[in-house]
Amino acid sequence: MQCIRIGVALALLLPVPWASQAATAPSRRIDAPHTSVELIADRNTVSPGKSLWLGLRFVLEPGWHIYWLNPGDSGGAPTLNWRLPADFAAGPIEWPVPERIEVSSLVNYGYHGDVVLPVEIRVPAQLGASRTTALGATIHWLVCQELCVPGDGTLELTLPVQQSSGTQTSDWPELIARARARVPREAPASWKAGAASDGDSFIVSVETGQREQNGVFFPLEESQINDSAPQRITPLDRGLRFTLRKSNQLVRLPASLRGVVRFADGRAFVVTAPVRQGTK
Repeated sequence: MQCIRIGVALALLLPVPWASQAATAPSRRIDAPHTSVELIADRNTVSPGKSLWLGLRFVLEPGWHIYWLNPGDSGGAPTLNWRLPADFAAGPIEWPVPERIEVSSLVNYGYHGDVVLPVEIRVPAQLGASRTTALGATIHWLVCQELCVPGDGTLELTLPVQQSSGTQTSDWPELIARARARVPREAPASWKAGAASDGDSFIVSVETGQREQNGVFFPLEESQINDSAPQRITPLDRGLRFTLRKSNQLVRLPASLRGVVRFADGRAFVVTAPVRQGTK
């Protein structure tokens, strides 16, 4: 994986057919090659002490993609550097379940189409006398097809301050709610997950209490499994088993494999599978 990432880094040094937006005045939306990037909110006002959800929305041209927090064989996830008023706080990006994206012999994890990455903004109980609040962020991203184009810019959304909850907008709450619904949750406490190290493979079992027909394992950590290798899936009476080839970059056996399991019916959960040596 390391040589692939070096190759991508070198590719990013080549000239690209557009200039960075970082030096221009911030706006709610940036139109860039192969994508537009927009900052949206689930309410049209800011209220004291009431959190709101922002969304980083990418609308991608057909065939182009951006990356999940673990990009897979190559690429890099979008990053944010928030510029918020005093005492406001931003939570982490909440990543919807990704897709496996095959590019030549590589497999990446990311998104196509219309993508919203939700972020919770915690609002202080006191907002002072200001009538509006500016919520901004500097963003860096990578949009790829066969080749990759880096982008960056500053997005800003200015909302009026209102002492009570604001009226929702027509489109943004629905878009953000759909994205949040696709964010994997921690697996229920009743589930059992474990992994065995067996030669060049990890065998990961997830017991959900019911028979599962199919699924995909998305690793949350890089350089643990071979992303481009096929995943062998075995249905179990009470769950699912994944046989995952180890990464060539794996230096030492991890204490656990942590990843997102997406089942055939669309359910997606974060599982932590302690690793043991051998299959017995």
